[in-house]
Amino acid sequence: MSEEILIAYTWQDIERTLLLDKANWPKEWLGIEMYSRELILCVKDITEKTKQNGKAYLKKLFRQYFIEDEIVIKTTRTRITVLWEKSEEKAGTEALPQPLFKEFLYVNNENNIALKALEEEGVPVTAFHSYKGGVGRTLSMIAFVRNMIQEFQDSKKVLIVDSDIEAPGLTWLGQEQNGSVSISYLDILSIIGAKGEDDEVIENISHEVENSLLTFHTDKMEVSQYFLPTYRREEQLFDIYANPERIMAGESNKYIIVDVLSKLGAKLGVDMVLVDLRAGISEYSAPFLFDPRVSKFFITSTSNQSVYGTHLLLQQIGKQKGNGVTNILLTMVMKETFQGKERDDVYDVLLQGDRCGGGEDIADSIMQVDAVIEIEKSDKMIHLGNLNQICENLNSEPRVTDPIRNLVLEMFRGREKGTVPKYDEKTIARLKSCLHRIATENVTAEGADYSNLLATKSVLQLGSFTREIPKINVLGAKGSGKTYLYKQLLSSKNWDNFLKILDKKSQITEDVVICPVLCSEDRIHFQPLLAACRQYCTESLQAMKTDADILSQNERKVRYAISRMSGENEWQDLWDEIILGMFQNINSWNELDAYLGGIHKKAVFLIDGLETLFRNVMKDDAEKNGIRALCRGLINRLYEYQIDHAGIIIFVRKDIAELAVNANLAQFRDQYQRFELTWSQKDALMLAWKMADRAAKMSGVQWGEDDFPLNNATRAVLEQNLTKLWGKKMGSDASKNAITVRWVLASLSDFNGQLQARDIVRFLKFATADSNVERVQYYDRFLSPEDMRKAVKECSDQKLEEVEQEIHQLKNCFQILREVKQEDKQVPLNERVMDRLGSEEQKALERYGYLKEADGEYYIPESVRYALGYNKSKRGGIKLVSLLVDG
Repeated sequence: MSEEILIAYTWQDIERTLLLDKANWPKEWLGIEMYSRELILCVKDITEKTKQNGKAYLKKLFRQYFIEDEIVIKTTRTRITVLWEKSEEKAGTEALPQPLFKEFLYVNNENNIALKALEEEGVPVTAFHSYKGGVGRTLSMIAFVRNMIQEFQDSKKVLIVDSDIEAPGLTWLGQEQNGSVSISYLDILSIIGAKGEDDEVIENISHEVENSLLTFHTDKMEVSQYFLPTYRREEQLFDIYANPERIMAGESNKYIIVDVLSKLGAKLGVDMVLVDLRAGISEYSAPFLFDPRVSKFFITSTSNQSVYGTHLLLQQIGKQKGNGVTNILLTMVMKETFQGKERDDVYDVLLQGDRCGGGEDIADSIMQVDAVIEIEKSDKMIHLGNLNQICENLNSEPRVTDPIRNLVLEMFRGREKGTVPKYDEKTIARLKSCLHRIATENVTAEGADYSNLLATKSVLQLGSFTREIPKINVLGAKGSGKTYLYKQLLSSKNWDNFLKILDKKSQITEDVVICPVLCSEDRIHFQPLLAACRQYCTESLQAMKTDADILSQNERKVRYAISRMSGENEWQDLWDEIILGMFQNINSWNELDAYLGGIHKKAVFLIDGLETLFRNVMKDDAEKNGIRALCRGLINRLYEYQIDHAGIIIFVRKDIAELAVNANLAQFRDQYQRFELTWSQKDALMLAWKMADRAAKMSGVQWGEDDFPLNNATRAVLEQNLTKLWGKKMGSDASKNAITVRWVLASLSDFNGQLQARDIVRFLKFATADSNVERVQYYDRFLSPEDMRKAVKECSDQKLEEVEQEIHQLKNCFQILREVKQEDKQVPLNERVMDRLGSEEQKALERYGYLKEADGEYYIPESVRYALGYNKSKRGGIKLVSLLVDG
């Protein structure tokens, strides 16, 4: 018992205090019996030691109230005598609590009970509950039924039960629509109290219920559903013969109320029983709340009273193993104000009641956050008339109906039986093998070209050059797709072909030839692309030299220059010499421009692979000058000389460009920002789907074609398509697990909402590494949760290594985080860790998306958490979901 002040007025306070402290009872105690004037302690043997131990415990627990052998409450002049009674009950045996609040209040440990599945003799039961009234509980159920009809027309049927004894709203709506009925929920309780679970009686009841209907309508059709109102005569409300406590007192099956309703639903031929429960902590609702077989929707507004009350309910049902809510519907949300700390605080309180969230990866936290469904406040739903009017308002209020639509689909499609496995082991292994090959050969972008160009927003900007040729820098982080884009330009050979890939049409009348100047040194795998592009260049531009090793010659010139040059002017001359030197008898840009104009051609020169040539930009001023002379000086000269027939695209790693172009850096960034290869989460999903779709075609897997250009697909379409690859959830689709796409994005993204092309390609490479047919777990997808969890950890190690190589400012930051003691490696980061990170390190990590402050606490993303060896707290995991995943 805690050291809080003990206040007692009656014998009930004494009993409650004892039961709440049951875990600390003396080991000799087997139980207690509490009466208004006596406390009987049941023990195996009555000995002096047993009495002394008992008295010492009672004195410690009740303090001033325990006087000699009595408990004395002076305020109410109450005296309770303590007696000892020998009990024959075997020590250690304990009856399971009945599904009532007053019983689960005193349960300290997780309670387990084995119950037969409702579907064995009945149908699923789903309950709608709220701590407070007036938060939209009944409206949510109506919207659920209306959405069911919208999705399934009349092919799905439900039995709706109004068990709200004190405020039977559905019953009133039913009376207005259909008048009187012949049977009610209170009748059912009375029949159970008198007859128990009698199949013949349930059959007879079903015939009465068949005549009781509620009619709902969408914008297209009307459908009636079976309805069991709270009462058939108002007098039943004032003189209730049977309630859950009385029924349980006379029944060995304490879960009989749910069992009977489930069987009644089966007799009626419905797919599900929906129950609108009494709000608050009510024993009329308890049989449904403390039955782990019942799916439960908890409805709450954003008000503190409603949120904390819901948390209280979640704590209680969490004492029962396997019990919990299906979803929490957060209603009356005002999006413009329900943000930031206010929103986080509400989620924190609601999700504290869930026992999940402390898993190794972020899946449990995503599952928790996704369990909360926000429903916006709607003025149309403030004043509700009859059921027809409510349905009419719902038909024109997608802000209310759309969030519930997904719940309906999950509840019904997840329960459909007889689904044949979609793919066999060999098919799964074949596609995984093809996808692994594609990912492996493309993870560094130097592999064979299996995937078509992914038209991200920045790539599409290149499509704006339909009337003139580009003279630009294309910046991007390592792995952002610079070499992917370079390869696509090579394969296009001319600008017109490249624009066609982007669904653009060139307005340039001349043939614009694409001419590689420098290339990644790891180009052996796409050497055929280079050779074909070079051949097109020499055939189109007769003055161009045909040397097969001309790119290697250019690389040698740059390496030689690095060892002997220092000034920016010298570098400018060298870059002119390298490009112009690829032609015979051309010595200036004006001569080249005149030559190209004379043959009605234009040329766009490509430069890539600078990071492999300029390896010491951070320390070497000569290298800085070389990069600056190219990225700024050469492009400026093309404009100054008014060169119309020659352009250039320079692919340069962003960190190298920023180190070299130190003067007017902001202006340089702004000039080329729209061409920077940044990857949104949607872009990453599109790349994943393109690679998966390519693998499907290679392996002969048929999964349908989109009837519109993929580059125009919405994020929702991409997410739906990818369920074919990795499933809807990190478990079976009907399970209460994290949604896979959210888990993937949260595991790979940084706090700037970005993940590079290489991140998703590498993830697919590792996730498809094991194609052993004997380890297939799921037949409706190709990547298992086990495959993906393993892949994320391997990705994290390589991601951290790459970031440290690429962003020199972060190397020391990560080293500090590595050297932290293991007991301090927790997310959010504790004060000791933050103290070790200086202000400059914190700023650097935040700038590049590897540190985020939220509500005074600091977080690192999942993409590096594994590699750094940090664990996440439950609270940290929930916060990470909101920080890492868009939408």
